[in-house]
Amino acid sequence: MVKSQKLFSVLLLPLFLLGCSRAQDAKPITPSVSPDIAGLQVRTLEALWNKINDSYVYDDFHGLDWGGVLETYEPLAATAEGEAFDDLLREVVAPLPEESVAFQTRQERIEQAVTATDTSTYEGIGAFVSVLAEPEPRVVILSVMPGSPAEAAGIQAHDSILAVDGEPVRADEGNDVILRVRGPAATDVVLQVRTPLAGTRDVTVTRGRVERSQLVTPIKVEVLPGTKVGYVAFPPSTYEAIMQDLVTGLQLAFNEGSMTSLILDLRAVHASDTDWPLGSMLTLFANGDLGQFYSRAEQNPLTVEGQNVFGSQVIPLTVLVGENTTGFAEVFAAAVQDAGRATVVGAQTPGSVEIMESFFLPNGSQLFLTTTTYRTATGRDVGLLGVEPDVLVAATWDSVSAEVDVVRETAVNLASNNGG
Repeated sequence: MVKSQKLFSVLLLPLFLLGCSRAQDAKPITPSVSPDIAGLQVRTLEALWNKINDSYVYDDFHGLDWGGVLETYEPLAATAEGEAFDDLLREVVAPLPEESVAFQTRQERIEQAVTATDTSTYEGIGAFVSVLAEPEPRVVILSVMPGSPAEAAGIQAHDSILAVDGEPVRADEGNDVILRVRGPAATDVVLQVRTPLAGTRDVTVTRGRVERSQLVTPIKVEVLPGTKVGYVAFPPSTYEAIMQDLVTGLQLAFNEGSMTSLILDLRAVHASDTDWPLGSMLTLFANGDLGQFYSRAEQNPLTVEGQNVFGSQVIPLTVLVGENTTGFAEVFAAAVQDAGRATVVGAQTPGSVEIMESFFLPNGSQLFLTTTTYRTATGRDVGLLGVEPDVLVAATWDSVSAEVDVVRETAVNLASNNGG
């Protein structure tokens, strides 16, 4: 799956080798790790190292001496006790980008499996969010689910959460802050919420049970009032009928004869995975060689035969992106930009287009590893560089609102000129 988000925020504990002096007649200290455990730990370290060595998509390891890593840590693996061995493995992968490689202990894997057994509902406030650390740590509300506790409490898209139950959001906790926002149904959580242009307030939300049916926020297709510019707002989460709804909306707009250019807003499409309709979107709006997904072992061309549906192949196209645009939505933006099919407006994207695989290790732990990424037809590696907008508008999602949006206004002006 495409990595739509950080899998873990880990506090790395440095490993210290403590030396001590003793009298000559003192007995040597015998490690408490049994030979069987020591052997298992060494095999686990070697399996982790080999998998990264053979399958990590960036074979230069970002300048890290990967061979030296094994030489350094192999002697330590045989003597590390209990949780210290888990910390050692985290330390091994720490120099690699944290969104490209992650380690999960056996206990963490079991606990995650237990809590993920029922995906039809979950308990919380009912909002799609992203977590940002700069310029200040905060949880950004991408969208609020219809009928959710968040909606009932007056929380809206573009809001941000600065504190949970009086404790500020911290940069070092990463996505774990979401667990503080969530909680059992019928319990209250006090959120410090900031609304663009309206200041900060405390909001008490009574958590509830969110049903799967509430997770669908429909795509929005309209011709913006007073313009001939079509506008499509993509929701954070995809759904089965999203392309059908998109084509139906475009058909109505084209039939009215008033739409001369089109804006596709991808700023809220965070952590889009392989369910996001990348192929259908490219077929609708682009054509030909659009780059490739590649791994250490193979290259898979991204080539489409475009279909001109209601003028979709020829209408002037503007794509809005930002700090939350990730996954296949980010691939789409890069592909149509590189092909000269669209003008991209907004903020730099994070380059979160890589595909991760998981591997079990001998001691029952698990390694998550980036094995595949995307580069455009001209060789631009989006996993490393992200998407740089043609027109940079450095406004974050939570600095604009549905009514006042400098990014959208810039795109409308540009699209109006391009559309005649």
